[in-house]
Amino acid sequence: MFEYINGGVLFFIIILIVTYFFENKEKKSWTKTFIVVGLLLLLYEGYTQSSAAEDNARLFKKGKALKCRSGGGLYDKADRYRVSLQDGWVLKGDSFIKESLMIRTNKCERL
Repeated sequence: MFEYINGGVLFFIIILIVTYFFENKEKKSWTKTFIVVGLLLLLYEGYTQSSAAEDNARLFKKGKALKCRSGGGLYDKADRYRVSLQDGWVLKGDSFIKESLMIRTNKCERL
């Protein structure tokens, strides 16, 4: 589950924790609230991504086809791939692999 935690959000929470120790008493309650809520959201996101990866791996092993995305970002659109055993993909760890292409299992959805 922890491999799916967003590093940027974790860094932000660490900054909040550090600033908590340098604030006056009136502001500490708000900072503490942000830290707790942020950690809970971070753990929830990691859990849902981990669950999605496990579900997709289970579906793949049953022979179901998945629609996966790879790449994408702010200035580029994501490429979409059909992933299934019949198409020559293999499951290794938490990734689908075909030739030189590797897609994480949590980046897919059922067709």
